[in-house]
Amino acid sequence: TKEGGFMITGYGESYATNGQRDVYILKSSSNGELKWTKNYGGIESDRGIKGYQTGDGGFIVVGFIEGIWDVYLIKTNNEGEVLWARTYGEKNKRDIGYTVRETKDNGFIIIGHTENFDGSNAKILLIKTDSAGLIIND
Repeated sequence: TKEGGFMITGYGESYATNGQRDVYILKSSSNGELKWTKNYGGIESDRGIKGYQTGDGGFIVVGFIEGIWDVYLIKTNNEGEVLWARTYGEKNKRDIGYTVRETKDNGFIIIGHTENFDGSNAKILLIKTDSAGLIIND
């Protein structure tokens, strides 16, 4: 983090409050002292795959929601409070987000994959959003 500490994201069942699994973020100091932990999710199984600190000091995490199989993007402030959360995906497709990066215009670019539920017709998924996580259609 900008403060010299660490941000770790993932998912798990032991602390899930709303579903089978929830996205999990941990923030620590540079010596590993725990600053805070947060979990996010709904009634489905939610998975955080990749995250990092953004230019404004908050955090961005990408993953997916199992069950509805949509990409899941969460933006928080520096204390882990959710500023917004978005889902992206096509109906009748399995859409998974693997990585996210902030762009020069303060938006986000998500890389993942999409496929049919039987695993056929797999394709790379590229999503560009603005700073509020809304899809930009050029």
